[in-house]
Amino acid sequence: MFIMARMVYAYFYHLFTKKPADAYEAVSLPLCVMPWDCDANFHINNGRYLSIMDVARTQLYFGTGVIRAMMKNRWVPVVTSSHLLYRRSIDIFVKYDLSSQFVGRTDKFLIVEHRFSIKGETAVLSYVALAFRDKKGVVDSDRLVEGFGLQKLSAETHPEIIDAFLKTDEHFLDAL
Repeated sequence: MFIMARMVYAYFYHLFTKKPADAYEAVSLPLCVMPWDCDANFHINNGRYLSIMDVARTQLYFGTGVIRAMMKNRWVPVVTSSHLLYRRSIDIFVKYDLSSQFVGRTDKFLIVEHRFSIKGETAVLSYVALAFRDKKGVVDSDRLVEGFGLQKLSAETHPEIIDAFLKTDEHFLDAL
């Protein structure tokens, strides 16, 4: 229920704020830690981060305009992997910004960075791999970047942090 309220907030926030120039720009969402986000230590519960990032990705789709291609092609995003690094707690009633942006891709996935910041300092950093599905299955990322206007995202070369994220995923898959 609370996540749906945040989803509505994110949509209206998107309507009344400056739009990114292109799909490569970060989209930012200002939020505040509410009691229902917290665990017994009165900071954001580790599971709640994932739910809040769902809201932020929805805002990213609207903010960058990729939602039009998603709806036209009936592409549905599915999280395939997420890695979070917690550097600092975000305590109850603290205001923070959550920025999200497309930062990489593979042949099947788009990679989104989420950065939770308090007064400009990163508290939590996350990378999420997304597959997009249609009636035929997983959509090839070449089609996605064409439809989303993300042609500059290379499937062959990535920043070092993205390579580490992908390599960790490979190790996890090997362990299955």
